[in-house]
Amino acid sequence: MKGCPGRAAFFIAYHFSIVYLCQLIIFHPMLLPSAYFPPIGWMALAVRYPEIILEKHETFPKQTLRNRCQIQSANGMLNLSIPVIRTFGNHTKTGEITLIENNIWQKQHLRAIFSAYRKSPFFDFYEENFVSFFNQKYHRLIDVNESSIKLIIKLLKVNIELIYSEEWKLAAGVDDFRHYFNKPQRVAIGQDKYIQVFSDRFPFMGNLSIIDLLFNLGPASLPYLKSVSIPIIQDKQF
Repeated sequence: MKGCPGRAAFFIAYHFSIVYLCQLIIFHPMLLPSAYFPPIGWMALAVRYPEIILEKHETFPKQTLRNRCQIQSANGMLNLSIPVIRTFGNHTKTGEITLIENNIWQKQHLRAIFSAYRKSPFFDFYEENFVSFFNQKYHRLIDVNESSIKLIIKLLKVNIELIYSEEWKLAAGVDDFRHYFNKPQRVAIGQDKYIQVFSDRFPFMGNLSIIDLLFNLGPASLPYLKSVSIPIIQDKQF
């Protein structure tokens, strides 16, 4: 096996092979869509950059990672969707999307996450963080998403600065991934299999919400994310 010269090797257990990681150093920012507890592919991109610009001036697209995430439940893949209000109809920008004035969805999502991951190896390790997150009051979708991303950054113990786009027009020197996650069929990431809570019932489910990775791998989640291969990164020769 080949190692990374001058760098420590990370050993990742949980029944996937030893992976040696070379740290990617990228100094320019990346533009990503806002996301609710982003999928593994989104986070695998994010940890390669020191600064993430979250897009808020786009016209809000329905049924995307902007207001839903996917976890593995006892009945298979489960979509957790946030009910939203498009204040200006089909012309509403993502930054203008507000939430229905109740916290029913928060209770439902917390209950679903707890039901799905209570038996995971790191549930007790992260439980209180998610209780705190879902007990907060939110008015806008981007506030929910920002808080969810910041929580994940905190739990991963990685340094990433989050800022918002100032306009739709792309600034020079920014890698644009705003549309990459709009079509699920395009997101074909290369990731090693890890043991999931319901591995005895279902085949491995890839590119789920980062929640799935955290509860199953815990502190090994960050080196795992750095080992994920994403075709678009290879195309851009990073």
